[in-house]
Amino acid sequence: MSKRTALLSFIVAIAVQLAILAALPARKVLTIARGREVTLKVQPVDPYSIMSRYYVTLDYAISRSSTFPTPPDLARGVRCYAVVERDAEGIWQPVELIE
Repeated sequence: MSKRTALLSFIVAIAVQLAILAALPARKVLTIARGREVTLKVQPVDPYSIMSRYYVTLDYAISRSSTFPTPPDLARGVRCYAVVERDAEGIWQPVELIE
């Protein structure tokens, strides 16, 4: 193997590794770059536990299918998407669930 071939192989190996490292956070970067910020109404749920002391678990309106105007009959574990709409106060409200 000549020096030129060895150098080219080395550069390709480094480039492949750098491409893999760059691709790992690419999904998060795309979400931040192309995503949209929404404000959801939250309420604390069970803020005290004997074992954990004070902590906050937040409950979102879109996390329960019963808060949607026409909740569909979903089987447990079925993946669905929440359609939300901005109201006059700037808070995003649940509109519909799509399977």
